[in-house]
Amino acid sequence: MRDWRCYPIALLAPVTLESFEYGAIGPVLLLLIAAAWRYRDRPPIAAAASGGAVVLKLFLWPLVVWLVLTRRVRAAVAAAAFAVGLGLLSWIVIGFDGIGEYPRLLRKLADVEAQNSYSVFAILRTIGATELIARLLVVGLGVLLLIGAWRAAREGGLPSLERDRRSLTLILAAALVLTPILWLHYLVLLYISIALARPRLSALWCVPLAPTVFEALNWYPAWPAGDGKALATVAACVAIVFVGASGRAVGRSPFGRRHRPELVELSTRLAACLSTASES
Repeated sequence: MRDWRCYPIALLAPVTLESFEYGAIGPVLLLLIAAAWRYRDRPPIAAAASGGAVVLKLFLWPLVVWLVLTRRVRAAVAAAAFAVGLGLLSWIVIGFDGIGEYPRLLRKLADVEAQNSYSVFAILRTIGATELIARLLVVGLGVLLLIGAWRAAREGGLPSLERDRRSLTLILAAALVLTPILWLHYLVLLYISIALARPRLSALWCVPLAPTVFEALNWYPAWPAGDGKALATVAACVAIVFVGASGRAVGRSPFGRRHRPELVELSTRLAACLSTASES
C-alpha cells in the first residue's frame, strides 16, 4: 500500500528543495532510475532509462554495471549503446563543436570543484590526506562497494527482488562515492534506496531532513569548501541512509512487478515540481 506521508517528507527535504532552487536535474535522474528499476526486466525500457541517466550525469555509469551484475546483460549492452548514441547525437546537433576540448574541460572542472564539494575526495582532503592518497582511497572504497553489489546480487537464500534491491542500493552508494564532484542536490537520489527499503514512513525517511537543522546552525553551506562540520554532517546522513537501506527491507515492498509503481509516482511528482519551479 502507498503511504502518502512519504511524499511531503521527500518534497520538503533540503536535498529536494535545492534541486528546485537551482533548477537541477536530480528529480529527473530519480525518475529515470526509478523507471530502470520498475522495468528492469524489460530490456528496451531499462536500457533507455539507465542510458539516459548516464548521459545526463556520467557518475551514474555504475547503473550499467548493476544490469550486468543482475544478469540483465542485454539491457546493459543496450544501455551502453543508447548512452553512446545519445551522446553522439547531442554532439552532432552542434556539429561536434568543442568535442576535442571536452575531456580537458571535465578535468579542469574536477580540479576546481572536487575539493570544494561534498565528495568523499573532499572529505579526505579536509582531514589531511594527500591528493594521491585521497584518490586511491576513493577508488578503493568504490571498488569495495561494487564488489558488495556483486555479492548482494548473487546472495543465496533471498528472493530475486531483494537481491536486486540490495545490489542497486550499493551501486548507488558506489556512484556517489566515486564521483569527484558531489553537490547536495545529487542526494535526492537517496530516496531511491529509502523507498525500496522502507515502503512505509519510517525514521529512515526523515534522515535527509536533518540538514534543515544543520542549516539553522549554519553547518550546511551549498559550497562547503572544506568546512569540516558541513562535510561531516552530510556524510553522516548519507552513511545512515545507505547502511539502513542495505539491510533487509521492512514491510511489504510495493515495487515488484505485481504492485503499483509508487517509486515511479514519487519520482514523477518530484520531476513535475522541478519543471514547475524552473518555469516560474
